[in-house]
Amino acid sequence: MATETAHTPQLFRVASIPVVHPLPPLTAQFVVGEHLMTMFGRIEPDASLPLHSHPHEQITYVTAGSVHFQVDGVGHDLVTGDGLVIPGGITHGAVQVGPEGCDIIEIFTPLRAEYVALMQAATAGD
Repeated sequence: MATETAHTPQLFRVASIPVVHPLPPLTAQFVVGEHLMTMFGRIEPDASLPLHSHPHEQITYVTAGSVHFQVDGVGHDLVTGDGLVIPGGITHGAVQVGPEGCDIIEIFTPLRAEYVALMQAATAGD
């Protein structure tokens, strides 16, 4: 979904947002505002995402499935309805996704430029 001008409300339908692939086991759809962004993501069954850090604050919320998430060296077993608030600069990652996969919603602030670029590339032909 393309970004709008500042302070312009946006209507979005997740089903209409282009799907992108930030990492091989992850598919994602992004909604971008002026200062924050949301990712609707799906991580494949039994997959993992590498430990990493970034300066952005992040909220991760599991909408279906399960994942063992590591934050600053501490493990968290998340299931549907669980979430984490992760401060910027903290090492974290989805180290083991359950056998059913995992659907997540992640919110970032400020905007993650690499995700905005990926989304813009996916919508360039619109």
